[in-house]
Amino acid sequence: MSRKKPSKLNNSVLGVAIRRGGVRKAMRGTLFLAMWGLTTQHLGRTPNMAEFIDDWADSMATAYRNRRTFLELFPEWTPEGLWEHLGLSVSAGDGVAEVLPGVVAAELEAA
Repeated sequence: MSRKKPSKLNNSVLGVAIRRGGVRKAMRGTLFLAMWGLTTQHLGRTPNMAEFIDDWADSMATAYRNRRTFLELFPEWTPEGLWEHLGLSVSAGDGVAEVLPGVVAAELEAA
């Protein structure tokens, strides 16, 4: 009998999110984390939701829905807490396209 090869996603943020909520929620939650981290670094402090919405020109409903999805996937974390725990940072001029791959691949402890 052959053994399944361990997935590279096992303990990544994306892998944990997929196990907890499925692919669609995982993508929404990890995208929210990347966007929150970018806004935090851009402002130099933790944003409130109004600042986050302004930074991304997002609708209020979408922003709160994505935040709720993040909190469903990672109830033990705040967005800023998980961002700091993962040791993520951005360079000046980085956008979500540059940051998202690092977010989804970042390793969490066994969840």
